[in-house]
Amino acid sequence: MNHLKEIRKSFGLSKWRLARETGLNWKTVHRIERGEHLPFESSKEKIAAYLGVDVETVFPSKDVAHLLVTEPRPIVARKRARSGNVRMVGYVLDRNLRRCGGIQVRLMSGRKKIASMSSEADGRFIFNKVSPGEYQVVSKGVQLNVEV
Repeated sequence: MNHLKEIRKSFGLSKWRLARETGLNWKTVHRIERGEHLPFESSKEKIAAYLGVDVETVFPSKDVAHLLVTEPRPIVARKRARSGNVRMVGYVLDRNLRRCGGIQVRLMSGRKKIASMSSEADGRFIFNKVSPGEYQVVSKGVQLNVEV
């Protein structure tokens, strides 16, 4: 979650004025404050620069501590498609074990990126058609080794 609303109110600014001064739409500012919209880095920088604070003060990064892969299950229960490919499902969790949405997750094989996506609102990520092999699921410095 971000601290935009508290900081904006402490400066006595309205959503409309902050939006006008930063070149954003006031509805976008409203959605950012409610956590319904993840702003681009350029928008974060504009907002922080106008408020005279660091970007991290307004938009603290989510402290991701865990990656949990729930599929494929252990070999006994593993289901493979006819092609031998498997669907990989997992969740991104913060240090308090709450699910995190909008976090970039990468599927790597060695140093090669196989796929990349953002986690859904409930923290879930799905990689379809993963061929058998050894992979790493990587997100914000956290790495999980998975064998398919």
